[in-house]
Amino acid sequence: MPRTPFGTDTLPPPLMTSDPGSFAEDTFRNRLPAFLDELCRLNPFPPEIRAALMSLKREITHGLPVRRLAEMTPDRAAWDEVWSRFIGRNWFQLHWYPAEAYFYRRVLEATRYFQPGPWQGRDPFAPYKEQELGPRSQSWASFERALGRLPTEHLPRLNELLLLDLWGNRADLSIKEVAESAHAGLADETNERLLIDHRPQVLERFTRNHRVRRVDFILDNAGLELLFDLALADHLLTIWHLERIVFHLKPQPFFVSDAMPQDVMQALEAMMNRPRLAPLASRLMNAISHDRLQLVTHPFWVSAYSFAYMPDDLRRQLAEADLVLLKGDANYRRLLDDRRWPPTDSLEERTRYFPAPFVTLRTAKAEVIVDLTEERVAELDAKDPRWRINGQYGLIRFCAGARR
Repeated sequence: MPRTPFGTDTLPPPLMTSDPGSFAEDTFRNRLPAFLDELCRLNPFPPEIRAALMSLKREITHGLPVRRLAEMTPDRAAWDEVWSRFIGRNWFQLHWYPAEAYFYRRVLEATRYFQPGPWQGRDPFAPYKEQELGPRSQSWASFERALGRLPTEHLPRLNELLLLDLWGNRADLSIKEVAESAHAGLADETNERLLIDHRPQVLERFTRNHRVRRVDFILDNAGLELLFDLALADHLLTIWHLERIVFHLKPQPFFVSDAMPQDVMQALEAMMNRPRLAPLASRLMNAISHDRLQLVTHPFWVSAYSFAYMPDDLRRQLAEADLVLLKGDANYRRLLDDRRWPPTDSLEERTRYFPAPFVTLRTAKAEVIVDLTEERVAELDAKDPRWRINGQYGLIRFCAGARR
């Protein structure tokens, strides 16, 4: 019998922050140290917070051992368990996803997010989010133009909303060069960069012998991507008459732009100030007030663990859904434990542990990817050597999960 939840006796090696030339290595060698500098520029932090952030930067850039959390918080024991795997190692000797998750938890410690005082509960990434959905942001015009081009017929509209929700995933505020391409990508009607397109399988669940009553979204980014999540949710509630949609959100700031409940409410409030979007916002606020759109959180979403090891209470929640939409690159990585599976492997086979049928909508920003032929991989490598990480290629992949 297989000894892992991925249906295989042995696991491929994980993506490591030390992998030469990898996006993981670049993340810790260049992107995250520069991010800490920018974080200090964008926030009016007092000297002691700036010093703590620069100490974290030195820990990374000088190859110092990864420090455990110093603050006493309810999640301390859980993070100590993660840190126990890091003892004696520096940031370039770690499995990539756990290292990233721990980095962002350390940022919250440095900025005193959990400590009494003026910075308690203040999102240190708020300046990034405010730029993305501020009154002068181009996100609003991009969103309104995209909605204006949608067909009016129900099924074609759902088909196009799924595509927009995919390409909106480019708007990842932690990867500036990718986020800047999001708006142009919304007008790409050729879909030459759509590597896997299982929209027919998704639509079939709404039109054939499947009664879809509940859809859960495991969300990714606030900002432009969240606007398309909301538009898709509104369409499912008003046209397809779903009984309930559940938005699974982060309980605290994570990965810069990850969406929290307050980000959803702020987006809806901003929509109300735009005449063309006010009806959409009003319908969604009404759905929230009547519990048809639920905004829920769970500490697992900001943990260092892959989805195969989700706690039983969360597994039971997701098992109640008729379909789960998993948004974004980090969620895709967590489906596959952030490991170097052969590109010809099958997501369907490796995710039989997942408790409900699901579809992943992901623009590729990390090397891990499956469900491609050797010929397709060779073609992509020749055409664009950075296709796995530049956020320009997407996939919409349906899997049946454990419910078969």
